[in-house]
Amino acid sequence: MITSLSRLLLNLHERPNVRAVVTAVTALMSVITFVDYLSGPDYAFPVFYIVPVALAAWALGRTPGLIVAVIAGGCGAVALAAHPDGASVFAVAWNATMQTLVYVGAALAISVIGYLLALANSRASIDPLTGLWNRRRFYEEVERELSRARRAKSTFAFIFIDIDRLKACNDLEGHDAGDRLLGEFAAISRRQLRRTDLGARLGGDEFAFFLPDIESGELGPLIDRLLDAYRATSPPIEVSAGIVTGQVCDGLEVDALVRAADALMYEVKKAGGDGCRVAELASLSGGPGDRPRS
Repeated sequence: MITSLSRLLLNLHERPNVRAVVTAVTALMSVITFVDYLSGPDYAFPVFYIVPVALAAWALGRTPGLIVAVIAGGCGAVALAAHPDGASVFAVAWNATMQTLVYVGAALAISVIGYLLALANSRASIDPLTGLWNRRRFYEEVERELSRARRAKSTFAFIFIDIDRLKACNDLEGHDAGDRLLGEFAAISRRQLRRTDLGARLGGDEFAFFLPDIESGELGPLIDRLLDAYRATSPPIEVSAGIVTGQVCDGLEVDALVRAADALMYEVKKAGGDGCRVAELASLSGGPGDRPRS
């Protein structure tokens, strides 16, 4: 339960539904102000105003949190001043100022905590050598994309790449040279692929990329540009790649895509490497659609 709550809070911080958050903050602020007005000056409500302030600061960031903090202070002052048994003008101004300072402090603290948590999660999810996601984060993101793609019935491509002769580079030139090659490979991949594409280093010299919402006519030129960019380096980066394309179907999981694309990559590797093989998802069960590329 704690893990689920942590994941929910992290998702709310990293992928907020802005409209839903703004609606929730507005509704909470309105209800709290109305109840504060009805209760009169005998009951203190500052702690309740912190809830919409915290929600805004966590989900939307520091500046929206500070704006809501100031609004919360103003709402508390209006509720107190408007009540028939309200306090004096000085008391209203004093209370509003002190409460606003508390809300501002809460907004700043919560936004900093959210930033630090997101930073720690990002560092735990990224391969430090290449800057790409690690296996765990990649699987999570692809599963999320597959869920979306099932509803939209959209097409995709999944690329599994093994860098040819990385071990030879490490043995002959040292691991520093191999690390530079991995970094250059990742940089080229990011430049050539689309901003919406997901990429990861699965381990060693193995990489995977998930390309959502891509049509077959767009995939071929993209793969050609990608392979040409690898080969244009000095020395050339040679890769063996297996690519699975198709429309997302029910029950499709990341592991199945990895296995299928890995099998296609291994065929390229056995044939000498430096190329790729593409197969339609439907053909993986034995139907037509497999075609080589180089």
